[in-house]
Amino acid sequence: MKKFTLFFLILFLQGFRLYASGGWKGAPRILRISDAVIPGNSFDINGFGMTGAVEIAIEKSSARTAGALPAANAMRPKIVQQDRDGHFLVAEMPLQSTPGEYVVRVRNAAGWSAPLYMNGARPLFISEREAYRGLSIRVSGRNLDGREFGVSR
Repeated sequence: MKKFTLFFLILFLQGFRLYASGGWKGAPRILRISDAVIPGNSFDINGFGMTGAVEIAIEKSSARTAGALPAANAMRPKIVQQDRDGHFLVAEMPLQSTPGEYVVRVRNAAGWSAPLYMNGARPLFISEREAYRGLSIRVSGRNLDGREFGVSR
């Protein structure tokens, strides 16, 4: 957990340093997306470089593979709020979408962000140093139960 937290702290400080030195240069960098997003509800995207005329592309995840660019038939959710500093977007999950895991990308004038998964399982509070054979663990986290975002069993 410490490595994970340190990674995001370094990523945040790097982004802040680049942004403070004259603005974000390059494609957006997504740090976080809302959990348990269902069709028709709004969701947040947090990160850097989401300035100017931005576009969001979402498409169903398949075997956790995502190319560098979104597919031509990817959905383009409506952006309802945009931070002028480029740190967050609020968009509406299209009503015609089906519940499940999605690949999300954001585009600015410099190009598309790396993909990030929405509604993907996200276990929390798992130690990297205390695992051993035969250990009984209890897993907790977000998006572990598809009923959170409308997927039936």
